[in-house]
Amino acid sequence: MRGDEMLIELKRAILSRPPPSSKVALWGREEANVLLTIGKGGMYSMANPEKPRKEPYAVEVETGEEYYWCDCGLTASPPWCDGAHKGTPHEPIMFIAKKTETVYLCGCAKSKNKPYCDGTHQEL
Repeated sequence: MRGDEMLIELKRAILSRPPPSSKVALWGREEANVLLTIGKGGMYSMANPEKPRKEPYAVEVETGEEYYWCDCGLTASPPWCDGAHKGTPHEPIMFIAKKTETVYLCGCAKSKNKPYCDGTHQEL
């Protein structure tokens, strides 16, 4: 099967199976950031206009507080997880603030030091 035939079959498969979230971009609409994950649980089409970003999120954190950084791109309140990943193979990344300060959290989802920004967005 040629590449363009595989893409047509993939689109047909996605259209025949409803996505797990109402926040998913629909095929046929022009969406800039669509991520397709194929795993044991099936196929998931995910989109979020906030991800990927080419800059980090500067956020205030407080000593000892627990935070959950979104790794799926479905959240309505980036960079924080709002549970929108349910039904997908993704999980948020939990971290505890070591001190009260401004931290820079990854916005491109490519950092090698998630949830923190490591500058990878500058290479995208």
